[in-house]
Amino acid sequence: MKGIRYLFDGVIIRVRHSLLFRRNRKYHIKPFSYLLNQKSQNVFSQVEGQAECIIHVPSFFNGKKGMSIKKEGPSVGYYKLYDVYGCGGTNFIIKDDKIYADYLADDEEDRIRFNFWPVKRRKKSSIELRIRRKEITVEKAINLLGFAADNYYHLTFEIISRLGYIEGILSGNEYTLLLDEKIKTNKNLYQLVQIAAKGYTIKFIPEGQIVYCSELVLPSMNTWMPLNLKVGCTLRLEDNMIAKSAVENLRNLMHDHINESGFEKIFISRKDSLNRRIENEDEVIALFKENGFKIVLMEDYDIKGQIGLFSSAKCIVGASGAALTNLAYCNKETVVGCIIPEDNGFYIYSSIANYVGGDTLFFSPEIVEKNEFMAEEKWRINLDECNGYIKELIIRCTADDDY
Repeated sequence: MKGIRYLFDGVIIRVRHSLLFRRNRKYHIKPFSYLLNQKSQNVFSQVEGQAECIIHVPSFFNGKKGMSIKKEGPSVGYYKLYDVYGCGGTNFIIKDDKIYADYLADDEEDRIRFNFWPVKRRKKSSIELRIRRKEITVEKAINLLGFAADNYYHLTFEIISRLGYIEGILSGNEYTLLLDEKIKTNKNLYQLVQIAAKGYTIKFIPEGQIVYCSELVLPSMNTWMPLNLKVGCTLRLEDNMIAKSAVENLRNLMHDHINESGFEKIFISRKDSLNRRIENEDEVIALFKENGFKIVLMEDYDIKGQIGLFSSAKCIVGASGAALTNLAYCNKETVVGCIIPEDNGFYIYSSIANYVGGDTLFFSPEIVEKNEFMAEEKWRINLDECNGYIKELIIRCTADDDY
């Protein structure tokens, strides 16, 4: 009986899906310059010129000395587009049979891997989407739809931080803010949106939902890390580019919840996470606890609490992960530690910490289970080395107090 029920449920799901979604639709990939060059009212308004980006390669304990590398990103501002479409679950702009996305048009080596709904498949010059049968209309909108909007880092930096480019320029009463519906499934992400987008009328859009807008405002991208890379592709230094203004925007949007620097030393535990990267984390936690660190779980804090925790910390350490998005709210001279393999080439969190004036020292664990996706790797930490690392972090905290 149970097998029959599961079969019946599967049929119901497929029928429901076929009613909601029409066949996959193929679109050709074009850069935004193609859309702007057409005879239309479409314009790009520059806010700060070419984005100032500093990629901060951190120093590693018993490893290489760090360095900061200055890069210039594309111009930052916002587009004003007419008679175009957005699509829930993506950051694509659609018109006729074309998708406009500079990062796709520039991906000549076909490095980016799409494993997010509603993308069905991507070829070098085209992409197929699973789209809903019925379109909706929002006459005047601000488009902050995007991929992985239910991930704290992606929502915070790749989506919400871009609100800063239109703050004080456009009226929240005149334009409806488009955000992805799945944000509402996580109370912390929903709280983040309520704080950052206060004063805006928000419409939450389901994945695959096509939205027609007679006038659409699109704040430009300010980070350039690929969502995922195809097997065999590795991270490049320039993939770590993140505009300094992205951090500044977030601090402005969340200003009321940022505390003055305090004296607490914090270790972020992932012991309740489904993806616990450090195999011997319990032993590592014990070491940090013995050295006066407070052990915290991000699940115990709402967004306001997380911002308060990071902004008041004297030293904060954790394994690489979305929780370190909150480094944007740290104060100057906060000692920042991160556990991540030195050769991964991932410098987003170290760059965020550097922008706010943090003192970074990272720790490289042993990789005991390699994975084609870095986020799925398993690590082990040498406890003697970790103890020396903790002592060095404490020395740095004390050195700051002496000035």
